[in-house]
Amino acid sequence: MDLRDNALFVGLSAEAKRELGHSFSPRRYAEGSRIIAADDRSTDLFLVVSGRLSVRSFADDGHEVAFVEIGPGAFFGELAAIDGGPRSADVMAAEESVLATMRAEALREAVLRHPQLGLNLAIHLAGRVRDLSGRVFEVSTLRSSQRIRRELLRLARNGYPTLNAVDIRPAPTHYEIAARTSTHREAVSRELSALATRRILRTGRKTITIIDMAALERLAES
Repeated sequence: MDLRDNALFVGLSAEAKRELGHSFSPRRYAEGSRIIAADDRSTDLFLVVSGRLSVRSFADDGHEVAFVEIGPGAFFGELAAIDGGPRSADVMAAEESVLATMRAEALREAVLRHPQLGLNLAIHLAGRVRDLSGRVFEVSTLRSSQRIRRELLRLARNGYPTLNAVDIRPAPTHYEIAARTSTHREAVSRELSALATRRILRTGRKTITIIDMAALERLAES
């Protein structure tokens, strides 16, 4: 298992990466597969080798809250691997994906042998806390249109720059954006149409192109 492109192993020696690579087992998942379920008692750590995954939760009434999408080079499942507690969210394969798993016991042993691995985990978890704190603030204080603009800005910052624009591809559906921003699909459609009218973005098949990043940043922060 090649660990060079995974954020969890930044700063480790080539020898350490080779050693840890033997602890992972690859597996392929079809689009739509449920990889882990909220409250599941499994504890494996997962690395994303290829594909795209969606992390989300469902309320008792069926309301969906989407947290994030993750792709190659990312990892997930670290909370249960660290503390042995139940899974905190569902993880679904948004497209065919190849993942590699490591047993929780192997991860804990590796952290004790390689302090840099523990530091990388701590930095990752600190980033998650900051991100979730920011999202709680947005849901608590901002209008739905403002939350949608900020989500578009987050997506654009991880998008694909072109000569005069940024492509978000594959773009999430209106429903997925609504789930991430705690609003509804109609509000997303209205806001995208309004931004398109102002020539800030244009939409295409599975693509949202941000034409004017500066204007979107001003609107997102206003």
